[in-house]
Amino acid sequence: MQKFIDNVNTVVQKFHGKMVEEFSVKFEFDTVLLDHLNNWVNFAVSSRAKNIAVYLRPINKRRTDVDRYIFPFYLLDSESNMSRLQSIQLSFVSFRLPSEFRGFPSLRKLDLEFVHISIEDLEVLLSNCYNLGWLSLVRSYLNGELKLNRLLSHLRHLTVVYCKVTRIELQVTNLVTFVYCGPIVPIVINQHSKLGNAHIHFSKATFHDAVSALLNGILSIQNLTFHTTPPPLEK
Repeated sequence: MQKFIDNVNTVVQKFHGKMVEEFSVKFEFDTVLLDHLNNWVNFAVSSRAKNIAVYLRPINKRRTDVDRYIFPFYLLDSESNMSRLQSIQLSFVSFRLPSEFRGFPSLRKLDLEFVHISIEDLEVLLSNCYNLGWLSLVRSYLNGELKLNRLLSHLRHLTVVYCKVTRIELQVTNLVTFVYCGPIVPIVINQHSKLGNAHIHFSKATFHDAVSALLNGILSIQNLTFHTTPPPLEK
């Protein structure tokens, strides 16, 4: 770990004061990294990076209930940073949006994996990223209804994988690809949507229930790839 820290710090020092297109760091998270991670994110922000990726993972891969890195979102919430940032990719972090969050008008891609974020903060984040074209939510447990409104008119690709959503409502009209994997939930897609491809996998659902859920919410689609994992048979 110390070797990794020294290597990253060497790179950061080399490019200090220069403009950086992309900053990406990937490693196992340990509290030893905390101050260094904050410094690295601050470097990426001050370098006006277009793409920021922080891929962390637990040391024990079988445990995901341990503390996550609290991502310093407040560092990104300034006028100079908002205008340039195009992609945010985060894994195994948690964050709360700063008060009076102003959003990222140039953001095109948002990728959240194993991220602790409330459904309320996610709604605020998305409503202030109106040029977003690519959204992926993987095992970021929202514990609520995911609703994407018409303001996300540029959204083309959406992935939702095991996020403990209770319902999905998509009012966006220009969505091209939609991927869902998880328990059976109501999925309602705007009838005027131009959805071209949907890949849906309902876990622990009978074929009849799964098809009924799809037919009730998806009125028009060009290509559908559908899987269902039935519940175990009773003895």
